[in-house]
Amino acid sequence: MYHHVAPLPAQSEHRGLFVSPERFAAQMAHLHKRQYRVVTLDQVRDDLLGRRPLPRRSVAITFDDGGADNYRSALPVLRRYGFPATVFVVAGRIGQARDKPGWPEVAAHYLSDNEIGEMVRCGITFGSHTLSHVRLTKVKPAQCEYELIESKRLLEQITGRPVGWLSYPFGSFAQRVIEVAKRAGYVGAVSAIRDNRPTRQRLYYLPRVMVMPDADQRRFVYYLSPFYHWIHWFKNWRRWAKHDRLGGA
Repeated sequence: MYHHVAPLPAQSEHRGLFVSPERFAAQMAHLHKRQYRVVTLDQVRDDLLGRRPLPRRSVAITFDDGGADNYRSALPVLRRYGFPATVFVVAGRIGQARDKPGWPEVAAHYLSDNEIGEMVRCGITFGSHTLSHVRLTKVKPAQCEYELIESKRLLEQITGRPVGWLSYPFGSFAQRVIEVAKRAGYVGAVSAIRDNRPTRQRLYYLPRVMVMPDADQRRFVYYLSPFYHWIHWFKNWRRWAKHDRLGGA
């Protein structure tokens, strides 16, 4: 899970959302060198549903928010290795500037229609990060439904492709939100729970490993290791016990 691939802001409460272009390139080079299979979220879903199992050492790459840096900084690296990825866009902000003082210019705008179109042609999949980046558990049911349906419609209009995946802003979800997502036609959703153990039951709140700006090569290797798996099994068992009662699949 990434947000911005851009130089780190000198001072910002959102600095943790940035990974430098140099580190991102090194991380993708590591996946390529170690022969990880980079897959789409649809392939993850097929595996979880028992339709087409994935081999070990499979990785899915996602980006949240839809900053222009995803096009300018991340896309050239992904194309170099032929890696697919899913970008979750705040659909109502496409093409807009971001009011973030001190942010690097490359991250100061959301993706434009044309940039999204070119990324689609390069094999990138787009998903919804809602229409206006609201906490879906804090809004009324009618607004929640509108955020999911309208963002999906706009993105499908721009990309010319079905939009089947959702990322919850702020990682905020609940059973009622999942039910709205299902009715809106989403086939799965990703959460902000930091873990690397997706299951069929968690199809509508898949965990992700958030790559932070301090993720040097050693830490990135740790993200992919059994140690990360075991540590987060211990750290998250209470959280999973709570969320798995939602019955996400």
